[in-house]
Amino acid sequence: MANKLHLDMLMQGVAAWNQWVKENEEIQPDLSYAYLVGLDLSRIDLVFANLWGTNLRNTDLSQAYLFGTDFTDADLEDANLAGINPGKALPSKTILTHANLRNTVLRKANLSGADLQGANLQKASLTEADFRDANLNQANLKNTSASWADFSNANLSMADFSKANLQHADLSTALFFMTNFSKTDLSEAKLPSAAHEKVSSKV
Repeated sequence: MANKLHLDMLMQGVAAWNQWVKENEEIQPDLSYAYLVGLDLSRIDLVFANLWGTNLRNTDLSQAYLFGTDFTDADLEDANLAGINPGKALPSKTILTHANLRNTVLRKANLSGADLQGANLQKASLTEADFRDANLNQANLKNTSASWADFSNANLSMADFSKANLQHADLSTALFFMTNFSKTDLSEAKLPSAAHEKVSSKV
């Protein structure tokens, strides 16, 4: 459960929270399983924070600092993650296993090396997102918009891309095993030559 002191500090607002975090760099914020639905947390500093199981539905996390943030089992449905981190990026190697990212805005987000196993990314906006070396095993990407996204060396085993938009996406070195590309738009996408025929037959 969330540390009561940490949660009380958060309820004082983003400015107060960021100042507290700056003055207490040795503290690893623990907001696990907190109910933070609908809050305006834009520009918040959650570096190395524990958000395990936290309910962040409809929360505004735009331009937030999220380096090393642990979102395991967090619910981020309809959350706004636009422009996260200084370079419009979610830090690499972020843990998002089983996170609910349905309808989230992750355009140009850096998710390289992120663990997204079993994550729900249905209907998310992933245009130009960086998924290099990411683990998307069993992830739900139905109806996602991921044109120009980079899936180089990503694990896409048992991922569901049905009805997704993968135009111009780079899947040339991705790992496929029982990946669902039913009715997926793969026009101009880069596919490995060995998998091209197999993948195309499922479109």
